[in-house]
Amino acid sequence: KMTVGAPLQVDLSANFMYDERFIMGLAYRWDAAVSGMIGFHISPAFMIGMAYDREVTELGGTAFNDGSFEVILRYDFISRLGRIKSPRFF
Repeated sequence: KMTVGAPLQVDLSANFMYDERFIMGLAYRWDAAVSGMIGFHISPAFMIGMAYDREVTELGGTAFNDGSFEVILRYDFISRLGRIKSPRFF
């Protein structure tokens, strides 16, 4: 991401799906943060997941910033029959 007056920001991420039910992934924001994600499809329409994000800058080493947790609940109201060609993990 490039914005005038701000430093260049680069994000790298990888997500993997196993058995079309379990999802896991890692992400890295260049010189800023690292994240881990995990998810589970309870049914074809409902997914639950969790993510953790940790700063890798000097701010991440402070006592008040011990990272952040995120809970993900997703329900697809519109179901599509058949196999999804490009699944969305989170």
